[in-house]
Amino acid sequence: MKTSTSDIQWPCNLSQALKDELLLSAITVHGLSDRNQFKRSSVDGVFYIVQGIMSISFASENTNTMNATLLSANTWAGGGVIYNSLSLNATIDEILPCKILYFPKEKIDRLASTNDEVFRWLYHCTLDLQKNWLQSQLCSLYDRESRIVFSLLDLAKRLPAVQGSLIKIDISQKQLSQITGISRPRLNEVLKSLEAANEISLERGSIHLIDIPSLNKKTEKLKHAFQTIS
Repeated sequence: MKTSTSDIQWPCNLSQALKDELLLSAITVHGLSDRNQFKRSSVDGVFYIVQGIMSISFASENTNTMNATLLSANTWAGGGVIYNSLSLNATIDEILPCKILYFPKEKIDRLASTNDEVFRWLYHCTLDLQKNWLQSQLCSLYDRESRIVFSLLDLAKRLPAVQGSLIKIDISQKQLSQITGISRPRLNEVLKSLEAANEISLERGSIHLIDIPSLNKKTEKLKHAFQTIS
């Protein structure tokens, strides 16, 4: 189904004329396997996630810090670095099938040359992502269990809710390791401990969240820290 301007959660108030022009300039990408422009190391446009969940990770194997963030529906990215000569070496992983609008830099430049409102749009495109990255960095200061539980709960709240059913997260331990920045052996230790406490259950390629209140208690310190940047 074709995306209209009313389907998009715009980051700030914009004129309808600019919304129409921006949408006309956008390229629709279905899934990360069909993403030639995403394989480049430099950021050369703005991206809007219409649906799905992806992770962007700068964590290396066996790292002990979390340098990753989750992006889901109605998230904007790319606005803050589009005019910086910044080269990025990131792992982009699709957690839930994504539909993305890609706004190429050359088309944004063309619009900006006649409409200053474009720069306001670019500025506001950066705010949510900046908050996500700051939360990720704060999370890296805490213990492994808190980081893993926070990531699972963060994933859960981005999934479509099914009333009356357990929350099932379809994710591999490799993907969760990239998101948390925790090596797979240490990650597996924590997951087994949570399963033994009957707070989660594990099966190949997915994790069921059983005791949400108990899991939430494990992230209270993190949530308190995040309140300062909300």
